[in-house]
Amino acid sequence: MRQFGLLLALAVPAATLADIAFYTSQTDFETAATNAGYVFFELEDYEEADLPPGSAMGVDDPLCPGAPNGPFPNGLEGVSDMCVQSNTYSGPAPEPNPRGPQALLAFSGSSGVTVVSNYFVDSHDLIFNDGAEKPAVGFNTLDFLGGSGVLVSVYGPGEVLLGSTNVGADEVGTYFLGIVATNGQLIHRINIDSVIDGAEGADNIQTWIPEPASAVLLAAAAVWFRRR
Repeated sequence: MRQFGLLLALAVPAATLADIAFYTSQTDFETAATNAGYVFFELEDYEEADLPPGSAMGVDDPLCPGAPNGPFPNGLEGVSDMCVQSNTYSGPAPEPNPRGPQALLAFSGSSGVTVVSNYFVDSHDLIFNDGAEKPAVGFNTLDFLGGSGVLVSVYGPGEVLLGSTNVGADEVGTYFLGIVATNGQLIHRINIDSVIDGAEGADNIQTWIPEPASAVLLAAAAVWFRRR
């Protein structure tokens, strides 16, 4: 009975709009993620791009690990299970809807290499592979030629909206947003949309995963429920 109770407690409940917490302080976010039993996993800062300072180059949808694309000879190399792409929907964007060729723009400026949507009418998606969804993600928000910040919408598996928030954004990544999923939920997709149609994106994307002991328990629970 004790084992059954433990496994039942690990079951993922239906999502509600209270299943994530937002942090605009990086210190507060990292503290909250650590206290929730998560550990830092990977960082994507786009510095693997072969792009001279002061230059820009178009990038096709999607930009993924291991797939050469524009100035990224090996695709993304910082985060191993995330793709970045445009979305022709404005946020909250109900589902991925990439524009396609040259829909992203990589730019090498004073703050390093950044990747934003190439069309001002598009929004910007960070998508984690099925089965590799994250409990916590943090990043610096970008908005070129916008000025009023961005709307960030977070979706769990099955494109369930977990919540949205507005946060400041600029061209050099001054502003930070951290997202910690709660109540057993996970982050599958993050949509970023400039409030007044700037070119939006994210930089210094840090991903977190459950610490090993928690990960083992969650995996055991998933296997148990599948067998039932």
